[in-house]
This record gives sequence, C-alpha cells and structure tokens, in this order.
Amino acid sequence: MSSLFSGPLSISLLLQSKALTPLDSSARAIVERIESRDVTGYSEADVREEIVSPLLSVLGYDKDSSFSIEREKRIRLPGRSRFLDYAITPWSRNFWLIEAKSAKGRRRGFSARDIEQAVGYAAHPEINAALVVLCDGWKIAVYDREEDLSHPLLSVQVSKITASIDSLRMLLGPWQAWLFEKRRIVRHLDRVFDKEFNMGRVEEFKTLVCDRLDSKRSVVIDNMRSLVTNDSSHTRTIEVLRSLDHVDLVESCFFRSWSQLETTTIAQSLLEHCQRSIFPVVHRVFPDQLRTMNDDFCMHALNFLFHLESKRSRADWLPKWLDAGNDVAAAVKTFLELCLTQFATDPARRAMLLCAAAIRRFFKVSMVTNTWGRHMGEMRHALTRFYVPEDAWQQRLSSPQGEMMIALDGLVVEALGQLLRRCSDEFGRVEAPLLEVELRGIWSAEHRILQEFPNVWHLVHAQQVHESRWTEHVDVVYDYLGHCVLCIAEDHPNWKTYILQAHLDKVERISAMGSWQARRWLGCEDDKSQPLPSDQWMADRFFLGDIDVYRRLKDGYSTD
Repeated sequence: MSSLFSGPLSISLLLQSKALTPLDSSARAIVERIESRDVTGYSEADVREEIVSPLLSVLGYDKDSSFSIEREKRIRLPGRSRFLDYAITPWSRNFWLIEAKSAKGRRRGFSARDIEQAVGYAAHPEINAALVVLCDGWKIAVYDREEDLSHPLLSVQVSKITASIDSLRMLLGPWQAWLFEKRRIVRHLDRVFDKEFNMGRVEEFKTLVCDRLDSKRSVVIDNMRSLVTNDSSHTRTIEVLRSLDHVDLVESCFFRSWSQLETTTIAQSLLEHCQRSIFPVVHRVFPDQLRTMNDDFCMHALNFLFHLESKRSRADWLPKWLDAGNDVAAAVKTFLELCLTQFATDPARRAMLLCAAAIRRFFKVSMVTNTWGRHMGEMRHALTRFYVPEDAWQQRLSSPQGEMMIALDGLVVEALGQLLRRCSDEFGRVEAPLLEVELRGIWSAEHRILQEFPNVWHLVHAQQVHESRWTEHVDVVYDYLGHCVLCIAEDHPNWKTYILQAHLDKVERISAMGSWQARRWLGCEDDKSQPLPSDQWMADRFFLGDIDVYRRLKDGYSTD
C-alpha cells in the first residue's frame, strides 16, 4: 500500500484506488470459519458452498444487490454451451469471475488446463473480465489474464486466509474491482499509443474519448439522483450533529456555513443541552472575554439566541457585554445590532471579525498565487476519493478546488487561535489596540501580494475556486455578516419584522453591498447594481476609518 503514496503518480493512484474499511465482527467470524475448514474430501460443490460463497459475502457481494453475483452463468460457444461457477456482476456488468475446483487430490496448485478453461471463460465477449480467480479449497489464486498467466497476481492459502483477507479485498472488493476496470482502460491506452507516431491521431482519439464521456453525463446524473434518493449520508450528518456535546458543536461547527437543516439542527442541539444547564452553553458561545470568532460563528450564535428566545424569556446567565440582564429578547436585540453594524461599539470584537476576514482573504490569495495551494487541494481531493465511501455525499461533492476551501476554513481557525494568544495577557484579556496592530499588518501583507499579482481575480476565476461567501470581497466591499443575519432571520418571522422596523437603514446598506437576501426583503431583487456607500463610510465600516487602505484593497480585488 505504501507505493500508492510515493512517486509522481501518487495522486492518480489515490484517485483510482479505495481505502478499506475494517471488517465487522460477523465478517471476521465468517473468515475464521473458512480458515478452520478441513477441505480434504471437499468436492467442487463443497468448495463452492463452504469456501467461495461465504468469501464472496465477506468481499461485499450479494445476490440482487448493486454488487451482485451470477451463478452458473451460461455462455454460448459454437455448437455448445458452458456454465461459469460465478460471474461477479456489479451494476449488472461482468467485472471478474471465479471458478471452483475440487479439493480432492490437490496440493500443488492449478494445472494449465484449469487456467486455460477459466481464461477462456473470461475472454468470452459476454464476460470480458481481466481478473480470473481459481479456488480449490486449499488455495485462492488471482490472475490478471492481460498481464501474466504464468504467475498469479495474488496467491492465498485458505488455511491462512485471515492474514490475507485484506489483500483479497484490495483486489476483488466491489469498489476495488470497479476502479480496477478504470485503470484497465488507461492500461489499454498505454498499449495502443506507446507506438503511435501521428499526433493528429492522438488528437482525434482524444476528441472521441471526450465526446463519449460527455455523452455519459446524463447517465451519470441520473445515477447520482437515484443514489441521492436513497442516500443516508445526509441523514447520518444530522444524527452526528445531534450526538455532539455543546463544546464540539460550538468549536467544530460554528466556524463554517451549513445547510439550512444542519444549521437548525446545531441550534436545536444546543437548546437540548441547555435543558440540563444553560450556563455552560451560553458561556461557551458568549464568554465574558473575547474569544475567536468569524462571521459564520456570529451567524450560528445569533441563530442559537433566536431559538433560545423562542423557548424561554429569561436565562440564568448572560454576559454583561450583551447588556441584557437575564432578558433573552434584549440579548437578541443587542447582538443583532452588533452584527448589523460590524460591532461598531465593541472595538475588540470588531477587530477580531475584521482579522478573521482579512486572514481568510490573505490565505486564499496566497493559495491562488502559489502552487502549494493547488497541490494541497489535489492531494486532499485524492485522499477523499481514497478514504471516503464511494457512495457518500462528501465523495460526490469533493473536488480539488472544494478541498482547497475546506483547508482554508481550518487554516483560518488555527490562525485566529494563534492571534488571540499573541494578543492576550495572563488573564485572557485582549486589548483592541493590539488586535488592530495585527490587523494592519495583515492588510499590509495582503496589499503586497495584490501589487505583485494585479490580476488576482482572474487567477481565482481560472482556478475555479469560487465560493458562495465571496471571500475576496468580504469586509472590503461586501457585508457577509449582515447578509448572514438576514438569511438566519428569514426563518424567524417575528425577528425579520423587528429588523425591518428597527434597522431598515442597515438592511438598505447591506443591499447596496450586494446581498441578495437584503434585496429580496426590500423588494428590489431585479434592480441593477446599486452604488456603494461613500468611500469614507466603507472605510469606517471595514478598515478602522483608513480610506487609503480601503481604496488599495478595493482596487486590488476589483473584477474589472
């Protein structure tokens, strides 16, 4: 296995291989039973029933499933028919076959006649399998008929199969066999084109292959839809979120955006923890001292407050900086105004949010202007392909660009933690001026990169590392936090009404900065782009009043 992770083809091999999941206890028990069999007098039928059939079950095959088996498959030859013991037919396609032989009198391997018979079956047009497996109760031998028939690809003693079961699974498991067929296609390309001398022919064949793959798009989409209909991975995500304690929910989930259902589940799970004791939950989200946070964190924190207020009017404890006493509704109003004004009256928390946005911009622009970001995304994508179950939703969503953005989330959280520690005294207190010094340093570094790469927006577009959050413009010309507040409030009609009554001017400014949710609330979805507020207003909002820094970064990220 280590060879998969070395050399220039490591990513390609990861993309076309699959990590094994551990066998469960019932499968291990089956393997142990197979290993304990005394096959001395076993007939061919006994080998099929007691060795091969249970082994196929352990490998992951089951009749009438997606990974099915066809027993006694009939193939027609001139003037006669033959019957295969087992044709392995994932998705109704013949990927490999296994032939059982009597154990009686066998100790020294398979004869040329045994191999010729099985290879003849595998080469039949109805089968066309590269992998051919023979089992006589004593041994299991796997041959690759297109590479070498004098030596098996893998040979396993049945009496020691427990130690070798993973080797068999790596070759013959359903997903492994499927990916083997894809590698087989590439192998055929090598065989055909290693002696090619006409580049025109190469280009013509490339067009043919691309056209054929394009023609499969609708088929792949239909297959994906059928999987999504029965997909359990999303349900599993909800189950996991409901099982987390309040610490994991806040520290692991609050720093990124989730689907609407998942966001609601996070808030509801925190509410359930509040039934035991409200203080640990509220203190984790809203501690007295400044904590690490970003716009997504504030969105989840506000959503939690919305849900908390819907269940109780008073809390046992709320932090003094929310200026609400024990009144949950008053706390919601305070936090709402802070979020809608970029924490204008709370300099330390404002600086923390601006640092979070600036760090994210800096890391992203560094990724697209250096090869390390692309290579990291490619490797993370390859590892997702290798380790994550093939039919999982995460597997279908993964891409090198998407994995870059997931890595970006982690880098930002780690950097914020380091920033907070640098700016804290021994009692955990942070002074806003210290954070502001760090913030100006990030802006300066960000500007230097933008000067060196004046076409950074085009690099982002070329590498297709776009996001719904619009990182390059967040806290430059776009109020992502304000937009998130409105999105969360959409599911809480009373608070939506309150915002439109008490903070209409703020909604209008958020609309001017490009929020589709604000425009929907104001009934101007179809309007053309609105002019931004004045440069000084924008500088006050996002750049501590420094209009020169605002203009430099605004121009650096311009899409013109």
